[in-house]
Amino acid sequence: MKLLVCMIVWLFAIQYSKAQTPVFRKDATLVFDFLKGDLHPGDFYILNKKRISYRIINFNKQLYNISVSMDQRALFAEQPPIFGVITDLDLSKLKDAAAENAIVEADGSGIMTEISRKNTGSAQQAIIDKYKKLKTEVLQLSVHFDLLNGIAKELSVLYKNLSGYLMDGCHTYDDIAAAKIKDTRAYLLPKIVGVAADELSLKGQLEANANSLFTDINETAEKIRITHQQLKSQYALLEKTILAEIDKEKQQLKKTPSVTRSKSVADQEIELATEKAGLDDINENIAVVKARAEKLDEMNEKGFVKTLIDVYGKINRTSFEYVSPSYKATEDEMTIKINIEPKEPLACNSNYSIFNGEYTGTIYGFKINFSSGIFAIMGKKLFDQTYRVDPIDGDPDNNIILKNKSRRKIQPSLGALMHFYWKQPSFVSFGGVLGLSVSNQSLLNYHGGLSLLFGETQRIIVSGGATLSQAKDLTEEYQENQKVAKSLNLTTVPTQNYYRWGSFISITYNLKPAK
Repeated sequence: MKLLVCMIVWLFAIQYSKAQTPVFRKDATLVFDFLKGDLHPGDFYILNKKRISYRIINFNKQLYNISVSMDQRALFAEQPPIFGVITDLDLSKLKDAAAENAIVEADGSGIMTEISRKNTGSAQQAIIDKYKKLKTEVLQLSVHFDLLNGIAKELSVLYKNLSGYLMDGCHTYDDIAAAKIKDTRAYLLPKIVGVAADELSLKGQLEANANSLFTDINETAEKIRITHQQLKSQYALLEKTILAEIDKEKQQLKKTPSVTRSKSVADQEIELATEKAGLDDINENIAVVKARAEKLDEMNEKGFVKTLIDVYGKINRTSFEYVSPSYKATEDEMTIKINIEPKEPLACNSNYSIFNGEYTGTIYGFKINFSSGIFAIMGKKLFDQTYRVDPIDGDPDNNIILKNKSRRKIQPSLGALMHFYWKQPSFVSFGGVLGLSVSNQSLLNYHGGLSLLFGETQRIIVSGGATLSQAKDLTEEYQENQKVAKSLNLTTVPTQNYYRWGSFISITYNLKPAK
């Protein structure tokens, strides 16, 4: 009695634990937040022919390698030998997470002091005016280039920020996407009218602005090169003119030293030296501009704008979540294996390992499978009957056919059953059964009835129902208590095999599931 109570309690405990396992009666996609880690995959039940898949959000594919695989197996599907008597289911990590800032910060450009002088003649003045105009143009172009260089530095900072967001494994995708839009809008707002609010339009505006910026940089650098060359040529002409004027003045001084002149030799020499120093400052500034222009041009040639837009585009929901293939349940059990490993050590989110493991899906629905075990066959008519011929007192001419008494009540046998049933998402199922068994008389017994199936990958089954089997009995020529003439010399009563109905109970099992 105590054993029975313990068995019942044990069954209820198992059934209760199975009741906590999720059951999927239709196609299911299981969603888990990678950063929170409060929910992770586990075992489950799923209806036959339905599909299951996994979606992991806030999962940065640039930082982790993930593999998900599935295997299925049929349980208890191998037909027992006895049935042969009657018949023979990344994006890889970005290589350059953040590009080096190829932009050299600008130094302050020198301001040339304006030369004020008196009229030294129309020819010389024309040369001076053209020189001053070219000098002004060069200075204005340099200032414009410095402005463009500053914008390029802002663009480089934006690229670094976006690259950092792309490699962020500590924040949710929604936070990262919001930061991406915020930084991009902050860069574009002072530069264009009508900055978009949505992600796709911002991408187009950013690309157009970046391409336009590098076009403007190249055009300005080329204008500076041409104008600077013209300025140097004009200075050479100016220098030649002033030196000629100085030489002329010196000759005149020798002839008429007391005459007061509009411009002394010393003044002109100072003027020329001042212009030479101013040109040297411009040359140094232009050398810096040229070096910056070369680096910016190198960035452009290496596809900086394309890389920037690619990084912007890769910061999308697809890059920050994993969706597994959809697996269809077709057998009795499916095993899904998940493995996540970081590509390199990370500063945060070390709980990735809670997702790793093998998770078993028990497939429920209509099933046909097999078990084998011991049977108990019951029924008076299922056992061989034996008869004898006895004399009849007071009747010297006849004998009588009498049945021998049999003490057999139960016939043990070994056999196998085929179960057809609707498997429940639980520890216990109920269904029909057909089967065969063999007794020690080498007779084949046929069974049909109902079963209670306990267990899943290993199980014990209790079955009961009707049995059809052969048993020996009198041939149709004779009957029990029939008189037969002694003259027939009948000593052995003839019998033959008949099929008879009885009942059975069985305990069958599957303790080693099929692979």
